[in-house]
Amino acid sequence: MKTETIKNLKILITLLEHMLEEERLQKLVKFTKKHVLPRVTIPTLVIQGAKDDRIHPSSSKLLMRLLSTENKRLVMLPNSQHIVSVGPDRELLFNTIYKFISTLEK
Repeated sequence: MKTETIKNLKILITLLEHMLEEERLQKLVKFTKKHVLPRVTIPTLVIQGAKDDRIHPSSSKLLMRLLSTENKRLVMLPNSQHIVSVGPDRELLFNTIYKFISTLEK
């Protein structure tokens, strides 16, 4: 085989592998939404950066709807992106977590 043909085959194989991974991920998400999240009954704090460029904010809202626990809170950090623990709102993040945990101790 020509070198170019081998390169193209490797690219095609890699693409197919990524498609299979994406399909597996979608199945996992579907299973989690249907069977796992509705069974969560413990207090839950969901935190997301409002400027997150990887996870759309609607995902956190969906997560909140699917959680069956009554004690749940969603906090959007206004200036943070995806990795909130090192972003500009990290102090707000840590204070929010501390306050949430403090309410559980009562």
